[in-house]
Amino acid sequence: MNIEKIDGFGELEIYENYLVGRVAEGVDVNDRFADALSNCVQKHFSGRPIGYISDRKYSYSTCLVTMKNLVEVSNVRAIAVVTYTKQQQSIFSVEQMMLSDVPIVAFDSLEKATQWIEASCSELNN
Repeated sequence: MNIEKIDGFGELEIYENYLVGRVAEGVDVNDRFADALSNCVQKHFSGRPIGYISDRKYSYSTCLVTMKNLVEVSNVRAIAVVTYTKQQQSIFSVEQMMLSDVPIVAFDSLEKATQWIEASCSELNN
């Protein structure tokens, strides 16, 4: 595992077939974040299908259009979201509708999300 900091946004844990993203408290996830994430994906995965885990330990805002565009132009093929609050669970429902092009599943622990994303990535790369 490697850790890559995204200036002003948070960090990414980079594994063989997936990323775990943690956006910093109070960040506004926008096109700059999407560009940084896209560059990281390209640098480490060179176009092969991957999974993404959004570990939502902190509170931040997300532009759903930005995230939809990122998924459409990247090689992210499965998304796991770890939610910690009822508000995050409610927001996830909207994201699920917006990001219907890829499997997106919510979990209440990083361990469960990791198990699901590893299984999904195994299927993607076979």
